[in-house]
Amino acid sequence: MSRPFVGRHDELAALGIATAQARDGQSSLVELRGAAGTGKTTLIRHWLSCPELKRSTVLRAACDQAERDHPFGMMGQFISQLPIDIRAQFPELVANLERGIPARIGAAFLQLLEVLQISDLLIIVVDDIQWADLASLQALGYALRRLHTGSLLMVFSAREEEPVSEYLCRLMRDYPNVRRLALSGLSEREVAELARYHEMSLEWHDIRRLHAYTAGNPLCVLILLSHHSHQATDRIDDLLATPPSLTAAVRQKLDHLPSRSRRLVEASAILDSQQPLALVGQLAGLDEVTAALEPALTAGLLRWWPEVPSTLIAVSHALHRDAIYSAMSPEDRRRLHAAAVPLVDRDASWRHRVAATDTADAGLAAELEQEALRQFSANGGRAATLLLWAADLSESRHMREKRLLSAAVGLQLRLDFAGAERLLSAVRACAACGLRSAVLGAQAAVHGESEVAQSLLSEALDFRQPESDDATVAAHLGLGRLHAWWGRGSELIETADRIGHPTDVTLKTFATYFRCAGHVYLHGPQAGLDQLEQSADIPLGIAPTSAGHDFLLAHRGLWRLMSGDFEKSITDAESALQLSPSNSIARVDDVSYYTMSAAQFFLGKWEDAGINAERAILEAEAMKRTWSFAPSRIAAALVAVGRGEFERAHSLITDLDRITSQYGPEQYIVYSATAAAFLAQAREDYPAMLTAIAPLLNQTVTGWVLAYQSWWLPFLVEALLETGHYDEAEHHLTVLTALEGTMPYLRAARARLSGRSAETRGDFALARQTYKQALEEDSPQDPPLFRALLAEANGSLLKRMGRRVHAAASLRQAAERFEAIGARPFAERCFRALTALGSMPGRAEHGDSCGSRLTDREWDIAQLISRGLTNKEIAAHLYVSTKTVEYHLGKTYLKLGISGRRQLRDYMRRHPGAGEAR
Repeated sequence: MSRPFVGRHDELAALGIATAQARDGQSSLVELRGAAGTGKTTLIRHWLSCPELKRSTVLRAACDQAERDHPFGMMGQFISQLPIDIRAQFPELVANLERGIPARIGAAFLQLLEVLQISDLLIIVVDDIQWADLASLQALGYALRRLHTGSLLMVFSAREEEPVSEYLCRLMRDYPNVRRLALSGLSEREVAELARYHEMSLEWHDIRRLHAYTAGNPLCVLILLSHHSHQATDRIDDLLATPPSLTAAVRQKLDHLPSRSRRLVEASAILDSQQPLALVGQLAGLDEVTAALEPALTAGLLRWWPEVPSTLIAVSHALHRDAIYSAMSPEDRRRLHAAAVPLVDRDASWRHRVAATDTADAGLAAELEQEALRQFSANGGRAATLLLWAADLSESRHMREKRLLSAAVGLQLRLDFAGAERLLSAVRACAACGLRSAVLGAQAAVHGESEVAQSLLSEALDFRQPESDDATVAAHLGLGRLHAWWGRGSELIETADRIGHPTDVTLKTFATYFRCAGHVYLHGPQAGLDQLEQSADIPLGIAPTSAGHDFLLAHRGLWRLMSGDFEKSITDAESALQLSPSNSIARVDDVSYYTMSAAQFFLGKWEDAGINAERAILEAEAMKRTWSFAPSRIAAALVAVGRGEFERAHSLITDLDRITSQYGPEQYIVYSATAAAFLAQAREDYPAMLTAIAPLLNQTVTGWVLAYQSWWLPFLVEALLETGHYDEAEHHLTVLTALEGTMPYLRAARARLSGRSAETRGDFALARQTYKQALEEDSPQDPPLFRALLAEANGSLLKRMGRRVHAAASLRQAAERFEAIGARPFAERCFRALTALGSMPGRAEHGDSCGSRLTDREWDIAQLISRGLTNKEIAAHLYVSTKTVEYHLGKTYLKLGISGRRQLRDYMRRHPGAGEAR
């Protein structure tokens, strides 16, 4: 008898609408949420059986709580369903998947999805996505954020009683077309329909009692009805008099199975994952496994995947598995877990060894602790799980709490504060000790409770107990992270001195970072870079491979960003991201991504800046790195302003203010102030610009305010000049001029403001000379935006001087530069000025000047097209989607005044050096 399907008409209609939208090219995401047993999987299975989906391609994964620590487990399920010929086209998704980097796996998966979309509709289904591993989510998110259009439909199911990761929440919140469906219990009428299906003639008031008893949960109703359909009774009292627990119902099912089928079901429950039928049969001690399978399938206790060569089987539902497991005697469970140890791989064997132990086991606990230490560098989440098991097997409270606290410290050491957060209740229950205070202090810092954190971490240093050395190290590291977040330079250097010069690579790395960051906050970014260069025991080559190098590389890239060395900052960030996670003490991909995004903003690569800002935001939120919430958003805000997306920019600036207020430190106002000043500049609202920057004038120029001084100081000078505060403007212009000596990228900005200062004094000749000289130098270190603003200022001055022809030429040059980077409001400002001059901007003719107007990405694509590559091949080469290639191609055609690939290839042949003139 197949399982009946009743109700869910509204949900099926919603899925039908989403299907139609996806077929029309509007990618859709449907989230199904409901309690365990509400029929999420059954609803999806019924929907997929609809005839109109017969030609669709379906990729499906079922996540498991026991596998959430295993990187790319969900992604591996998708890949395993592909035909061999398709898999052969994507070797990166097959070989060494577990050691992959999410962005790379995501890029390869993106290409796969584009291939699968060619024929009809592509459907991605993930059951119990709340248990998905983070690496798979990051890779999937990378691909999905680039497939907003196309015939793609995603359906995610999640248990409402299980928390969903912040990363997944962000992904679904930002996706443009999301439909959320909440599955509740069945109605009384639908429960009655199920009863009739099981040939039970219940009165309506009995139906009502059954509905009230089960809350309409389909699984509970089905188990009860299935159980009693064999009893030939229609009496509701008999139905409800039987123990109502799921365990009792499943036990009855088990009792009706042949002995060999029951043994197979119990073995599958022990393994608790999809496993080959032969292996499950071996654990069950069966010679004839196939014969034992049929009754278990008929009873609905097992599922199977006969299309897989090894014939995978698993318990049909997590609730069934728990009920089966509870129905087994403790001795049977212990015996089967012990028997499973040699049948599974080493990593999986730890769970079975722990479950096979019915008393405290100091030896096994010590083994688990050693294995955890071995795995910490590669998989901190798994290591924490092993330590927690070790804690449970410890013979004394002291050892149990020490291992629990060590798990928390280890997660914090790897900056996985989201993982440590899950242990807080158990940590608080531990006896007072240095490690406990260190853990609680570090978590308090994450919540923005600076004073509480400082108190707890200082308290950890005062303990004098056997584990005081560990507590002291944890406290120093916690205090160092707190000082780094709050921009306290002197305290950071003091913490580094207290750590000293350890041989442990983790401590050495953090001590070096604390000392260098302290110099950044006290003397500026170049001082920190100089300090890092002096750390000869930590060599940093182009592609270092030693543990800790990715951490220092990421921060060197950040400090280079602050100093205006944008190209090298990107190189450092990219190198840090490329290093293997197994060679890392603490991945800081959030730092690398927001460094890249800000550097790309200054370099005029705004599309890439937006993409990497999004990655930074997601990475920071997924790992609960609250100190990265603000810096990860700054480039996104700046790009939104530059593009004229003022509503989005205002929303991001408000978000930055909220983050600073909620988590601190006060110095983080530098982010929202800088973004708000840029927004005011785009709107030519100079009083608003001064208001935006004003809070920084109340701060001591140290810490983050000093580190980012070169970002906000030009806005301050401009605001003061344009609002008539000339003396103050001159003072700050002097500071800006001094900064230019160590930060050459400020040259164009300083020249523009110096010229504008001369204009305010009526010295037009000096202003003209200043602009002209700066424009003639054309330094490659000038950010494109700064260069365009300089040309605009020059054009505006020439207009005031009555030199209309020269003014039009300079304004047209500024407009072209603004257009090249996508600075729409600034370009429109130039167009308005040109219109006022009676010189409407016209489309440029073919020639090298057109090639120089192409962005880096447009030029890269043009070059690849000249080599004969297809859009798909270009997308694979650049790790973008074909839609992105098509978008850039359209902009290239418009700028060059052409209409096709052949004309573009002809242009590239005629102007081989055009790219060098850009």
